[in-house]
Amino acid sequence: MQKHQLENEKRLQQEQLAKEKESQDLLNKLNQRQKEQIIKQRFNKWKRDFYNIYMIPVVEKFMQVYGASIVIDIDSQAFRSVIFDSRINITERVISKMNTSYYNVEELLDNITLQ
Repeated sequence: MQKHQLENEKRLQQEQLAKEKESQDLLNKLNQRQKEQIIKQRFNKWKRDFYNIYMIPVVEKFMQVYGASIVIDIDSQAFRSVIFDSRINITERVISKMNTSYYNVEELLDNITLQ
């Protein structure tokens, strides 16, 4: 009888430990998802700030030079099937201008990241 009772207690302890581990695993998973969401939100803000502060002014200058009212990223998935005139492709010029305009990349990253 006592042996049976000890076995039942041991089984109950094991079940309790399994439930606690399952709860801890679920909590860890939720915490990880929350951390991932925060990182994603920060990256999206950083990317938006980078475009608005550093990239768009360079592109706007080229738009003025060419009299363009729209710029299409022909490499994006959304515009792969768009018919375009490739005679005016400013991608390399924009990259070159950004490289010469923002030569201190670490300072640029700090400016955006520390906002």
